[in-house]
Amino acid sequence: MPMEGRSLFFVVGRDGPPDNAVNSVGGTIVARLGEPRQALAVAPLAAHSQLRLHPRLRQAGPITINPQKFGQFAQMLGLDTEQDP
Repeated sequence: MPMEGRSLFFVVGRDGPPDNAVNSVGGTIVARLGEPRQALAVAPLAAHSQLRLHPRLRQAGPITINPQKFGQFAQMLGLDTEQDP
């Protein structure tokens, strides 16, 4: 059964930033973590195995987040600035 939806992933590039590997599976980098090789990315859930096995990534895995704490985190970073039409 195929997985649907999108998820947050922790990704670590092997020799550089993980941007190209994440983009190649339809994902987007949303935050850098400390060094350019470490990032949080949003990608399709179905891309998990592609990310995990990608030759340009050292590590890739989904992150489970408490929705309330994530809301606080998003507010702190200014990611919750959606405007009502």
